[in-house]
Amino acid sequence: MKLFSALISLFIIVNANGQQFNSDFRTIAVNKKVKEFSDKFDLSSPLNSFVTLKYILMNGKDGLQWKICSANKKSLLPDSTAPDSKVPENVRLVHLNTIIQEIILYKDSVAFIISQLSQDNGESFYSVRNFHPEKGQWVVNGEDLFPDIESANEYIRNRAGYFYKDYQLGQNN
Repeated sequence: MKLFSALISLFIIVNANGQQFNSDFRTIAVNKKVKEFSDKFDLSSPLNSFVTLKYILMNGKDGLQWKICSANKKSLLPDSTAPDSKVPENVRLVHLNTIIQEIILYKDSVAFIISQLSQDNGESFYSVRNFHPEKGQWVVNGEDLFPDIESANEYIRNRAGYFYKDYQLGQNN
């Protein structure tokens, strides 16, 4: 029984926030604000894609959203010819000051980025954006919002398999 318990504990991974994940997950702590990264179009990793997305949103480059989104979500976004939009300064500051908490990779094929956003009134919430590779680039596949990081981590544990299957189906089409 002791050997079995020891083996089970080997397959548990704890992320930076103390949440437990199994060996299909890999967590990378980031703990940096978006403004600590340069504004460049780079989809070579989940982190770079997230930063690219935030700069696109804060600069109102609506037509570029099409290029960073997964194929199955493109119909929900403005097309590539959409004009730039004016983004209020307070919204720009929310994007710039977003704290990228961590990246959680599932089977090295689906990535979840947990970030903390603070509003003008001082309230904070957590965003989970999921990414997967398409044609050699990490593209965004959705976002969900949570009141606390524990809820965000629970969501990832419960939904990672679904997003992985969705990614695999997309690879076969």
